[in-house]
Formats: sequence, C-alpha cells, structure tokens
Amino acid sequence: MFAMEQRAFSEQVRDALIRFHDRAYLQAHPLARLLLSGPLDGQEGARLQRLLLDTIEEMKPQIGGQIAQPEWRRYRCLFLRYVEGLTHEQATQRLNISHRQGHRDHHEAVERLSSLLWQRRQAQSSARGGDAVASGQKVMGEATGSPLEVELRKLEQAAGHGPANLAMVLSAALGTVADLAAVRQVQVQVSLEPDLPPVAMSADALRHALLSVLSYVLENCAGGSIDLGAAPATGSIQLCLVARLGNLGRPAGGRDGAGGGEDTRLTVGERLLELHGGSLELAWQPTLAVATTVLLRLPAVEQASVLIIDDSHDFVQLLQRYLRGHPYEVLPAHNAEQARQLACEGRPQIVILDVLMPSQDGWQILQHLRRLDQMREVPIVICSVLNDRTLAQSLGATRFLSKPVTQRALLAVLDECRAMRAASRARSANSG
Repeated sequence: MFAMEQRAFSEQVRDALIRFHDRAYLQAHPLARLLLSGPLDGQEGARLQRLLLDTIEEMKPQIGGQIAQPEWRRYRCLFLRYVEGLTHEQATQRLNISHRQGHRDHHEAVERLSSLLWQRRQAQSSARGGDAVASGQKVMGEATGSPLEVELRKLEQAAGHGPANLAMVLSAALGTVADLAAVRQVQVQVSLEPDLPPVAMSADALRHALLSVLSYVLENCAGGSIDLGAAPATGSIQLCLVARLGNLGRPAGGRDGAGGGEDTRLTVGERLLELHGGSLELAWQPTLAVATTVLLRLPAVEQASVLIIDDSHDFVQLLQRYLRGHPYEVLPAHNAEQARQLACEGRPQIVILDVLMPSQDGWQILQHLRRLDQMREVPIVICSVLNDRTLAQSLGATRFLSKPVTQRALLAVLDECRAMRAASRARSANSG
C-alpha cells in the first residue's frame, strides 16, 4: 500500500512538472494540498511552482559541476526541460549527450526530485501527527480516483497537452458520428469563426471530449438538428452546441442516462475539459424550438505575437501559412515605418527581421528596435539569405534563420524564443 502511494505521488510530480509554467493548473493540483503548509491564500499555484524550483535547485551539486558528472546532468536536465521549457531534443543538444542518455538522465532526475519531495511530505506528516498522514492518504486517494478518472488521466498523460486545431478535430469527430447522425435523421450545421486560436489540449483528448458530447446529443434529438458554433473568448474558445429536437421532447432523463444514473459520456467530456482547464455546461431550455444547449469552454493556447518585417508580401504570407494552427499571431510589416509602429503599438513578443530591404535595411531596423525600452528583451530573429551571423549577434539579434525557410525550422526557432521568454519571466517572478 505504501509503495503504491509513493508511485502515485511520483506520477503527480511528473504531471506537475509538465505544467510547470501553468500556475492556474498547479493551483488545484493534488501536490499543492500535500506539500504546501499554511492556510489557503489563492497563491497555491505560485507557491507550488516555487517549491518545485527550489527542490530542483537542491539537486544542483554544491561545489562546481561539469556536464560529464551525472548529478550535474540530472540537475541541468530538469532545469532545461521544465524551467527553461526546452524540448527533449533541445535539452540533449544543449547538454551534448545522446537521446538515450538524455532519457536515462531525465528518468533518474525525476525520481530523485520525487524522492526529495516525498521526504518533505513525510517530515511534514510526522511533525503534524497522525491526522496529517490520514489527510495525505485521502488526498492521494482522490488523486488516483475512480477507474474512469484513472483512465482519463492516463489518456491525458499519454496524449500530452497539444495544441490542437479545433476545426480539424471537430471535422474528424463529425466524420466519426456521421452514420449515427444519418440513422437518427439529425442535420448538423457548423459555423466557426475564422482564425480561432489553437486549443490547449491534445488532439486525441479534444476528439474524445467532442465525441462524447456529440454521441450523447445525437442519441437524444432524433429527427431534429444540431447547430455548432465557436468563437474566441478571453483565454478560451466558446463552443456552443444547440440541439433542436424534431419531436420537441426533452432528452431522456436530461443529463441522466437511461438507467437514471449520470451519463458517463457527458462525464467523460466534462472531466477531459476540466483536466485541461476547460468546462462543460448543459442547459435545458423548455421552448418550442430549442431543447438542449451544451456550452464547452475550451482552453486556448496563449498566442505569442510575432512581428514579421519583410518587404516581400509573398514571404510574409508564406510564414503566415506556416504558423496557421500554431500558437502564434502574425503582425506583418513591409517597411521600416510599419515596423516601428507595430513595435510600439503591437507589443510583439518575437520579431523576425529580413536584412535586404529598400530605403532602410534590416541592420538599421535592428539597431533602432534595440534602442526601444519595450524591445530590449524581445527575441529578434534575423531571417536572411546573407549568412552574417556574427554581425547579427553583435547588433543584438537573438537567433539567425537562413532563407529559404522551412516550416520546421521556423517553428523550432520560435518555440525556442518563446521558451527563453518564459524562463526569463519565471526568473523575474521568482527574484521578485
């Protein structure tokens, strides 16, 4: 029993690390109740993030450290992966080790971190007495949950956290239920606003949530119709499903299944959304036209604004196509004047800058941007056919991207810049 409890604790540590920079997620995380002392103050997410960072720092060798030393590699592995937000490939490249060695170091590092946190929990339990131990066991029981909850968390951990393209996933889900809709004689209409942000869920988790809801509604509105609409909201996407019943009757049992119990399909959809910070609401509207409304609040990926400065309209459009469906919003500028205006008003988080442009070249624009207070810490990527990396670096460029540009190379450099900004913000918040 003790070993099972410790294994569950270790899985919770892994889950918290994956969402290290998501304080809203950490706010309600089981580890917050297990490890944080004192009354609830609304800052549990920030405090748990700080505790994880402090414990990672405990793993840092006290006297110096070389990459070749296992202790140093494990510490750096956790710091690079979760504090700086690098991918496994980027971390292994930074450490100059193989992928296999990187996986070993990562596994051993997480186990060491879990052990340190487990020891902290045990010490706190001993200090507080038996009631604290019983409380901790109760929380761990809640963390492992019912068989359905366990399966949902396994799906979440295996699938990752996205992002997912709502239009593509919804289209695939509707294709799956097309035969059921035909049998139930239900007409489905879809209206999605253009340029919706990506959903902060994996495509698999989002698809399961949508299929659960669609299956439930289709079963209960034979001969009717379903209107699906989606629009962006603050930090989310609101997906509204309105079922108009042909027989003007209420769905059997409302939210309950035929047997009178909670319909597990809606439970699956609701819990999958909640695990990612979303929600599901079901409203019965007893009018002649509308029977049921299901409102899904899908967590949206925070989009980073990218200022692209290039005199070629075709090239800017190419990069826009590359970034469609990814967590980046493009601010296009085709000359120095537009670049200066958007740098001040658009508050870009990343800049991609061409060098060969008429009237004022990219080097001059780069120097001007670096003189602006709001742009001093913004990553600027020089994107050019001129392979002058040394000059770019000397003038304050963060990265260099060679033309012609592939989508893979573009996303890699933008993801790296975004991780750098996240790490910088985390250091600033922690130092404050």
